[in-house]
Amino acid sequence: MHKVLEQITPRILSNAFGALSQANTLSVYADPGMEHRDDLCVLSAALAGELFLKAIISKEHPLLLFKDLFHLDQPGNESFDIEAIVKSGRTYGFEHLPQLLWVVANERIPDIPSYIRHASS
Repeated sequence: MHKVLEQITPRILSNAFGALSQANTLSVYADPGMEHRDDLCVLSAALAGELFLKAIISKEHPLLLFKDLFHLDQPGNESFDIEAIVKSGRTYGFEHLPQLLWVVANERIPDIPSYIRHASS
């Protein structure tokens, strides 16, 4: 495995914990003029959930997150760096994560119908 790929899971986890922390902060503190915090709290919590699922998947192998691995190979690139992955890599969407999680980690998300209903909203 490329050395640079070892950075992906810790980066995803860091962002997931940040999104979860933000969701918690938005749910607890209310300031005048910040009535939209309830909506932002839900968005931050959903983002955190997506990132935690992606971290579990990337723990098996970081490249399993990407839909089309061949886009990561750019002609003329001699090295494989994190910037190239971020620039040209496209990960699976929220709606595909339950199936990907099961295939990669043999883990099932409980209440799949509810997950799918909310993922498509």
